[in-house]
Amino acid sequence: MGYWLDVDTGIDDAVALLAAAGAIPAGGWAWVSAVAGNVGLDAVVDNTLRVLAAAGREEVPVFRGADRPLVRGRVDAAYAHGESGLGGVVLPPPRRAPEGDLLALAARLAQVPDGSLTLVATGPLTNVALLCRLAPDLMRRKVARTVWMGGGRGRGNVTAAAEFNAYADPEAAAVVLEALAPVAVVDLVTTHAAHLTPDEVRDLARAGSRGALARALLEDPAYGGARADGVVVHDAVALLAAVRPGEMFDLRPAPVEVDLSRGPSYGATLVGPKANGPQALWPTAPDRARFAAMLAAALA
Repeated sequence: MGYWLDVDTGIDDAVALLAAAGAIPAGGWAWVSAVAGNVGLDAVVDNTLRVLAAAGREEVPVFRGADRPLVRGRVDAAYAHGESGLGGVVLPPPRRAPEGDLLALAARLAQVPDGSLTLVATGPLTNVALLCRLAPDLMRRKVARTVWMGGGRGRGNVTAAAEFNAYADPEAAAVVLEALAPVAVVDLVTTHAAHLTPDEVRDLARAGSRGALARALLEDPAYGGARADGVVVHDAVALLAAVRPGEMFDLRPAPVEVDLSRGPSYGATLVGPKANGPQALWPTAPDRARFAAMLAAALA
């Protein structure tokens, strides 16, 4: 089984990539695709290449994806990740270029065995939606399992109703949740419950260079520093849930509908028996201490 990571590399995506370097064996990576989200596409691609190099995974192919949402105007989260996407953390410039664009990725996708990919998406779903539209049968045949960090089950972090990854491209989220159903949705309710304490963030540095970099990223002022009420590492929760399924929480099915109305709930993920949409898989309450231990182990 190969892991395909689709990222919009800001601070928590960077920590997820660092954790993936320890949690996924070298031969278990398929590739990484970059999408505009937390910051613009050029910065996302640059950050992804830099973080993979710092993680010792320069062999992992990186593909350049979409630079804007399917329909809506582009939004970003530089307010939470800094203008560069990595706050004040500066890593050496990349020594390689991306492998190609989404068409090149589609060609690579056609070459892998059916049912061989786990897709872990930690940003807006624009890349995945475009590939679902471009080659729907190919995506359904090649991707065995999809895990997405997005949505909120009534909780928002960019509006009162909507989580950032869903809000940044709601139309793409609707396409993917239908095309690749059932998607496992690691939402804000889950990621906030699986927060790290400030002491746990500090202890990450004991894990070595990857842990020290993760600590620096999570304590960066752009990300809010070491908050006394806990540090939320959204994308690392989704990554570790994909790599170690069933260890932090169980999944339960429920329908999901993405609000595309352009009203005050635009981008919200509406969940429950009356939601007019496909089945998705939703986490039960996570084991917070287990997540902290899994992250520390992956960074070691």
